[in-house]
Amino acid sequence: MRTVVALHLAALLSVSMGSQAATVEYQDPNLTIVAKEEPLQAVLKSIGKEMGISVTTPTDLNPMVSCAIEKQPVKQALKKLLGELSYSLKWDEKSGELVGLTILGSGTGSAVAAAPERQSPPASANVGSSPPVSSSGNQALGTPVDRSDHAAPMPEHEPPMDAVGEEREAQMAEEREAHEAEMTQRRQEEEVAQEARMKEEVQRNDDQMRAYIESQGLTMPKSQ
Repeated sequence: MRTVVALHLAALLSVSMGSQAATVEYQDPNLTIVAKEEPLQAVLKSIGKEMGISVTTPTDLNPMVSCAIEKQPVKQALKKLLGELSYSLKWDEKSGELVGLTILGSGTGSAVAAAPERQSPPASANVGSSPPVSSSGNQALGTPVDRSDHAAPMPEHEPPMDAVGEEREAQMAEEREAHEAEMTQRRQEEEVAQEARMKEEVQRNDDQMRAYIESQGLTMPKSQ
């Protein structure tokens, strides 16, 4: 009897625990996100922790998501995860690295990453405007998805790569000029010091010669 009760308790605990936590791995510049029926906010929290960025989401937006995104560039991976949700990315103006992700809203109210990427046909990679659909849903495969009006906004703070490169080159040029000026000043100081040492050596030799001549009772000839 105790064995039967223990088995029932184990089954109830297994059901209450739900699915396993999402797997998130970041290896610059690629991001891996694998989740099965996980709350969106939990997945985004794992992404923020793995990448070291801030993540902001509306408190009332937390659909269940499933996806299998493996080693994709960060922008592409986030676009596949968030689907038609409205979001923005914040970039560091100096380093050009991603520092923040903000979910703006649900847009048309569509689901997010309704099924793992590897199992979804190309025509339904992003879920349309139907209610949230789990991995076992019966979404129509032949209906094209219109993304023209709900595409994620372009990041406003991402600096152009050319501008970042030019800024770094200008900084390196300034550092080179400062180093060359310092080396030139050192050489000039060494030349002045060497000239002073040579004059001291000549003067010391003259003094020694004069002292020797005077010790011999001779008179040192006057210089012409």
